[in-house]
Amino acid sequence: MLEITQPLTIFGVPAALLFSGVFGALITMFLTKLYDAWRDKKASKQKRKLWVFRELMGNRNNRLSPDFVTAVNLIELDFYNEKKVNEAWKKYHAALSSTFDKNNPDSQSRWLDKLNHSLADLLQEIGESLGYKMDKLDLLHGAYTPSKMA
Repeated sequence: MLEITQPLTIFGVPAALLFSGVFGALITMFLTKLYDAWRDKKASKQKRKLWVFRELMGNRNNRLSPDFVTAVNLIELDFYNEKKVNEAWKKYHAALSSTFDKNNPDSQSRWLDKLNHSLADLLQEIGESLGYKMDKLDLLHGAYTPSKMA
């Protein structure tokens, strides 16, 4: 039968205690790095979403600006898992892709109205996904454009 003797020590410290301390420190460093990477990824994703939202809001009366067009094209990527935003994006895209009778002013007016309302819906959904409460009327009529640019 084996007899238990004194535990193994290293510099007078029980080996099990020494190894558990080293192992604990390594696990803590690994978990800290993992948490930092997750936090950085989340912050980066939030930053991209805010950029898209700011460009859409800032250029909503200048929809031909390169930044507005880029932001519109990034919605599918940056809001990939957000169902309401993607539904609003699809409606806006459908409105953008639709046509009107160029010889009928009422047709053009209805098309533009549909386009404006679908953009306001999209901005409202994106804003809500980012924690902003946006009023649709403000989104439709709240943008400033200097009279010389209109």
